[in-house]
Amino acid sequence: MRIAMSGVGEPLKTINSIYELVVVIYDVMRCHMGILKHCQILHRDISEANILVRRDDTGVHGMLIDFDHSIDITDEGYAVRTEGAGTRPFMSINNLEDNSTKRTALDDWESIIYILCWLGTFGWNRATQPSGSVSKMAITSWNDYDEMMNAEAKRSNIHSPENFIGITKRFNPNIPHISAFKKFVNGLRAVLINNHDDPDMRGAIFDKNIISEESDTDDFLGEEYMARPDPFVERAAHWESISERLLAKLETYATICKR
Repeated sequence: MRIAMSGVGEPLKTINSIYELVVVIYDVMRCHMGILKHCQILHRDISEANILVRRDDTGVHGMLIDFDHSIDITDEGYAVRTEGAGTRPFMSINNLEDNSTKRTALDDWESIIYILCWLGTFGWNRATQPSGSVSKMAITSWNDYDEMMNAEAKRSNIHSPENFIGITKRFNPNIPHISAFKKFVNGLRAVLINNHDDPDMRGAIFDKNIISEESDTDDFLGEEYMARPDPFVERAAHWESISERLLAKLETYATICKR
């Protein structure tokens, strides 16, 4: 007896364009949010290796695989444990720091942004690889050294639109439609990091110095000084609404790319 087996998908590097990448990523995150909502499972290891491409008569599609690091979440959407997980250089800052911040879907959305930046910089196949040296690019710090240094670099890189330019300006200009892709990636980052009414939810850098009521440090710094909380902690409580906005933004771009 012979058994014929065929793969369910192909590696992400088989995409043919930026447009296909956007459609694939939308499918992946639509699946991700569906599993999170209906099965209460958080993936926690979104990387280019865990995304497959499938083609049929209707076009290109994306698939999310490898749930080895997935974890159950509570009814409120928080992971039941907070230990670090993922694949460098795509790990979220919380997972790199292995901190006590509640893990939510936002950690996986953060990983998506890192994947898009990585592919925009280094390409996904021989035709889209950069021709010059990449050793001095800021993005290489996401994979060099130890995890705490990776996290520190990422906090700085994604903190503001001005800082993020240091990443997107090095996207490979030889990739077709790379300017539109930059706008797409900047848009996702803005929804995750910047576009919030509460200023404590914006950015990625915070004041690690804890100032007590008895301390005179605030007098030294001025009456207006207040210790800034970690924005990742503040955003975790609003993971659902932010995730919905991210998915809607992604759907808008994917719809355009399918035309």
